[in-house]
Amino acid sequence: MARRKRSQYEVRSYVPRDLYDRLLREAAARNLNVSQCVRADLEEFYAIRDELTLAVNARTAEGAPGRRIMHTLLAEMEARIAADVDLQTPRLLAIEQRLAQIASMIDRHYAGMMLHLPGVPDADAKARSTSALERHRAWKYAVRELLRDGETDAGHLAEGDGGASVGGSAEPEGAPE
Repeated sequence: MARRKRSQYEVRSYVPRDLYDRLLREAAARNLNVSQCVRADLEEFYAIRDELTLAVNARTAEGAPGRRIMHTLLAEMEARIAADVDLQTPRLLAIEQRLAQIASMIDRHYAGMMLHLPGVPDADAKARSTSALERHRAWKYAVRELLRDGETDAGHLAEGDGGASVGGSAEPEGAPE
């Protein structure tokens, strides 16, 4: 009697509990039994391995050995990062210029205020300090409210749209520090 070639072979393996549970979940998610899931996973694994082997063993047009897969992947990632940096650099420079402009404006404003404010007599120092702290808290509250509401246009600060009194001597009720 002629012997028939087998098309499938049985493989048995013992696995730890956590791997077995993972196989059960994977099989259920793919609507397969565990045996079919293991077979499909092994086929995928070997297909990826074969594909990587081709990339690793690839030769350049001149016949020299190709770069290893890790070098190839790193070079591709480096190129993507460089392209992203090139894309973001103009935006970052524009933001940096605007911040420098704002810092300069604040510095010039402070210098101008100091030129016009008289020195504080010792007798008035405590009252003026208290008033200045209250106005500063009110100003910080107004800015925080404008930023929270998405109103970053400088005109809103000057208009005083119902929030805190920026130039007043008192903080609005319920304003946090």
